[in-house]
Amino acid sequence: MDTNPAALCPGCFQSKGRATPCPHCGFDEAAPRPVQALPLRTLLHDQFMVGRVLGKPGGFGITYLAWDQLLEATVAIKEYLPRELVVRAQDSRTLHPHSTDENDLFRYGLEQFLAEARTLAKLDHPNIVRVRQFFEANGTAYLVMDYYQGCSLAEHLETQPNSRMNESKALALMQPILDGLRTVHAKGFLHRDIKPQNIYLAETDFGSVRPILLDFGTARQAIGERSRSLSVIISPGYAPFEQYHRKGQQAAATDIYSSAAVLYRMVTGVVPPEATERMAGDELLPATEFGVSPQASAVLALALAMKMDARPESVAAFQQMLQPSVARAEDMPPAVPSSSKVRPEVRHPSGGASLLPGEKQRQGASPSLFEQRYQDHGDGTLTDLSTGLQWMRCSLGQKWTGTTCAGSAVKMTWDAIMPNGQQKTWPEFAGYSDWRVPTIDELKTLVYCSSGQPDYWKVTNSACKGHYVRPTIHLEAFPNTPSICFWSASPPTNYSYGAWPVSFNDGYVNLGNKSNGSAVRLVRGGQ
Repeated sequence: MDTNPAALCPGCFQSKGRATPCPHCGFDEAAPRPVQALPLRTLLHDQFMVGRVLGKPGGFGITYLAWDQLLEATVAIKEYLPRELVVRAQDSRTLHPHSTDENDLFRYGLEQFLAEARTLAKLDHPNIVRVRQFFEANGTAYLVMDYYQGCSLAEHLETQPNSRMNESKALALMQPILDGLRTVHAKGFLHRDIKPQNIYLAETDFGSVRPILLDFGTARQAIGERSRSLSVIISPGYAPFEQYHRKGQQAAATDIYSSAAVLYRMVTGVVPPEATERMAGDELLPATEFGVSPQASAVLALALAMKMDARPESVAAFQQMLQPSVARAEDMPPAVPSSSKVRPEVRHPSGGASLLPGEKQRQGASPSLFEQRYQDHGDGTLTDLSTGLQWMRCSLGQKWTGTTCAGSAVKMTWDAIMPNGQQKTWPEFAGYSDWRVPTIDELKTLVYCSSGQPDYWKVTNSACKGHYVRPTIHLEAFPNTPSICFWSASPPTNYSYGAWPVSFNDGYVNLGNKSNGSAVRLVRGGQ
């Protein structure tokens, strides 16, 4: 291969001689180039020759395909370039701030950009972009990363029928990204700008696709928080409400919301409403209205909760909740949404990473909603700390796998579970043989209204109100619970044909016919 710089195509870095456009990739050097981009074949750090621009230049940076002359390999180089603060000098290379005030802001952002580089260099995960090195030049800084053949998730979705993916494929694609995000959080960092444009689908040598999480835009976040407007750091539809506050508290739940928004976009074809719009009047359509399975829809609604403490407490918990959906998801035809109030795909500049609280601070943080309410025994049972009752985490008919409830809940008549109106003996489970059907007052304590209306833990007979997750039970505590009625052991005093169930579709308590089939969850203790 002729590695003479003049003979290499800046579009693919294969030897093309004097041919134009390139016979290999079709790149035309005479075609218009973004005005803020470095000139073709600019040599950086005496090692990297700049080629074509990758993607669209963002408001805080621009990424190039480049040629590593030492290793004779292609790389991707990200240049820190906040275009509202700086301009190219007459040499077409050096960056100069517009004013003294902007110089201070630019320098602050530059420090954060370099901090981001050091952060990424510490991360070693196949689903997180790998940083090779970083350096300062031309009055700014550059990040050298592995270059992957492929396309962004946003570009891929545009090629799909109805701009959406099959549910099982979407869930399978998202799990490795969540694995990478777990590594990010374990190192004490947040991403803060997860969206389809920042997920890259890299082609492997074996013909498969490896999803990679890109663009930890620390500088963008830092500048946005110091500038007059936060609009520069927000990706509408993917940013949770807490990101709209200049110094709003952010945590793992922030990235979980964005990840859920991406998954919602993948399986429905639309972007969730902007968080500020949802706060004024939540019009987020359940994913089931687009043909998504009830299990996946319920988990998405939980992860897209407006309140941080209502979301899964960790990425691992979010992944665990999605596992039953991965196993159950089947090819389904697109459904027609019941509302036309959907958002087209949005495209915004990249960015958004920051430090999480330190590990000691994390350990000292307030316990999650799950931890406040339940004590997990690790054997398929847990104790409700508010009542002292010990519950089976799975419905009858399901099997505890160690992480979730597999299989389907069986439906039984009331007389089958309460022969002659009396408690029956159930098989031993978790070392106990005194399991029983709960009373209606006990069963009602499991109803969880994620909307907080009339309360999070509802004890009245009325249904949950507002926009709440179905099933109306804490899915981290009771995974894979169906949105159906569950029997209690309580019959009414004046109707011999009836008994009281709780509907975990809406939390409503209503009289049911004993001959109807309903699910059962057993309890012990109390009384």
